Parts: sequence; structure tokens; C-alpha cells
Amino acid sequence: MKKIIKYIGLDVHKNYIAIAIAEDGRQRDVNFYGVINNGEF
Repeated sequence: MKKIIKYIGLDVHKNYIAIAIAEDGRQRDVNFYGVINNGEF
């Protein structure tokens, strides 16, 4: 079975959290996943 490694980046701010996901390896692309609201409801 092949092992798959992914890295998750979180850019945390007062009003939102931005998420990016990258696969293992130097030449791989980083994909922007989206934004989650982090503000008061």
C-alpha cells in the first residue's frame, strides 16, 4: 500500500481562516481550499 502525505496550511486571522493543502514533495502544487468565517455570529 502506498503512503499518501498531505500538508494542511491554516492562515488564521481575526475574521477568517484560510486553508491550503499541499502534497508531499518540493515540486508539487499548493491548492487553495477555501475560507472559513472566524468572526462573531
